[in-house]
Amino acid sequence: LNKTELVEYISNWGWINKDKFEKIKTKSRDDKSIFDLIITICDTGDITFKYRLKNLKLILSLLPSNIHLILVEQIRDIKSFDIVIKERQQLFSNTLLENTNYTYVPIFYDKIFNKPWLYNIGRRYIKTNHIIFGETDCFPLDPFYFDKLKMYIQSKDYNCCYCWNRVIYLSPDTNEIIDHKFPVPGGMEGGMIDRKSVV
Repeated sequence: LNKTELVEYISNWGWINKDKFEKIKTKSRDDKSIFDLIITICDTGDITFKYRLKNLKLILSLLPSNIHLILVEQIRDIKSFDIVIKERQQLFSNTLLENTNYTYVPIFYDKIFNKPWLYNIGRRYIKTNHIIFGETDCFPLDPFYFDKLKMYIQSKDYNCCYCWNRVIYLSPDTNEIIDHKFPVPGGMEGGMIDRKSVV
């Protein structure tokens, strides 16, 4: 599939950025989201991807309607580009709440998984002044997590903070607790991070 053919592929997936090989699918709501949650994903060919997809499905099912989800996916095989997009569309339809606000940005890039670049791409589609950089292997179980996080951040006026006070490590099937960690200087990094931004 050459670049011209990609650019000509429109269907119901919105518009295509000719230079970046992007296809954008957006579902918007009228009311205001309190956070943008950017999650990146890429099938690198190892066994962990099936667990990441399972986790992603769980994350989508837990998202409240006041979160704007931005899922940026790096697709490394151009032949499977359209197939992956259709699979994600089905995932969104079957999993997300009806009024959830999301933007899906599939990117063709056949090199190594470039997570920072995908986060930067996701940053272009934010709608609020708070970005949460999420992961497919990290999800909150508290249904009021994002509302509590918003109150905490507003009370502390942080520009950037970790969005957790404990991380529980689960087995791949999520049935067993393996370990847990608390935030300490020089300790674990990542998980979910909030960054204040200017829209």
